Amino acid sequence: SPIELELSVGQRLLEESIKKSKKPPYELLCWRTITYDLDSFEGDLDAEFNRELKKLELGESDFEKIIDSPYVQNWFFKYGQNLSIDSIIDKINEHKPKTIGDIDVLVEEALCAIFEDVQPEIFNKKLLMQAYFAHQAGDADVANVLYSLIEPSNFKTELLLHIVQKSIYKYFLEIAQKPTGGVINIFSKKETPKNLADPDFYIKLIESEWVK
Repeated sequence: SPIELELSVGQRLLEESIKKSKKPPYELLCWRTITYDLDSFEGDLDAEFNRELKKLELGESDFEKIIDSPYVQNWFFKYGQNLSIDSIIDKINEHKPKTIGDIDVLVEEALCAIFEDVQPEIFNKKLLMQAYFAHQAGDADVANVLYSLIEPSNFKTELLLHIVQKSIYKYFLEIAQKPTGGVINIFSKKETPKNLADPDFYIKLIESEWVK
């Protein structure tokens, strides 16, 4: 559903998105042309995002509210976007582990490095922004859960673990859809088809153990 933002805040987010992007999407450039005469929010944007959000003592039921929400649904890395996750996938392709427990070990060993690759301050900024969007969309419960995940906690680690698992799952789904089992994109590390693990095996394994 549409998210209502203060015009000045929306304009500020638009300007920052364009500045941060090496090649801004055409849609953003079109919106900048349409909204060029709007005032941009000049205050502390983080303070504005924080204004109506509340931190909660999180429980498992709170965490489950966000996992399938649209605010984190697309939080996963494609191959080539996170070196530590790439390394896990490379090891699966090389060693072809037979159990989910063996993959869990690879994930656990790499989890700290993955979080560093993600850059905690950027990850927290993303949580804050999504919490703000959820609040503006009227999803106050989800907003406050996302906001509460900014602080270090077991649930924050669980969210990161969910992102890692989803990244591995999405990798094998994409490989399975490619007739030759080829490279995911031109920037990815090249792999010859004969070295790739059987994607169908790992899709079934992940779906039986990780996918809820």
